[in-house]
Amino acid sequence: MRENIEKLKLISTSSVSDALDYFNIDGAIQGIKPLSPQMCLIGFAFTVEYELEDAQHFSATANYPEQLSEYDVVVIDNAGRDFCTVWGEMLTLAAIKAKANGVVIHGCCRDANEILGLNFPVFSRSTHMQTSKKRVRLKAIQKPIKIESKVVNPGDVVCADMDGVIIIPKNHINEVTELALAIDQNDKNIVSAMKNGLSLSDAKKQFQYDIFAQNFMNKQASERR
Repeated sequence: MRENIEKLKLISTSSVSDALDYFNIDGAIQGIKPLSPQMCLIGFAFTVEYELEDAQHFSATANYPEQLSEYDVVVIDNAGRDFCTVWGEMLTLAAIKAKANGVVIHGCCRDANEILGLNFPVFSRSTHMQTSKKRVRLKAIQKPIKIESKVVNPGDVVCADMDGVIIIPKNHINEVTELALAIDQNDKNIVSAMKNGLSLSDAKKQFQYDIFAQNFMNKQASERR
């Protein structure tokens, strides 16, 4: 599994998305963007879910980043709430100490300037300054969560860059990685051909753009027989 992570580091979410399309898997999560355009991440989902708290009740803040491991990406479901944050500088420092690879938040974060200074990949719907105290509380960790219509399970692979966030189900990681790498290389071949003077239509025809994924998978299946 970690070998796949290292391979996927080399390509974009666009190639991953095209590979998932071949398997009829819609893994894209809409509306979540990086704090900085240069940020990207990839790793295994460590899932976290929050729920609303009674305004009169005080819940202890979450310390779950101390449970993180190398290659983990925290995926937080705060139901898209924009009135309180569930991530900031302190959690970032704990995640860095654990060698985690980043965080994806269905909600908002704070301490944006401090996080940018730490160079830790944070993807969220927005930023806001108000704490989670007396607003939301930790409901569960390492359980399946649902962000909009997408279910994210612990151990799924999370890929994110400037184009957005996409999830590869853990039971499809091998074949998706294989196809995504091939698609990425084929796309680079087309771009290179166009830069050398070939028209878009001729380049796509030469490298079988429209049927590349099907042909590649057929060839792989044939070689395994």
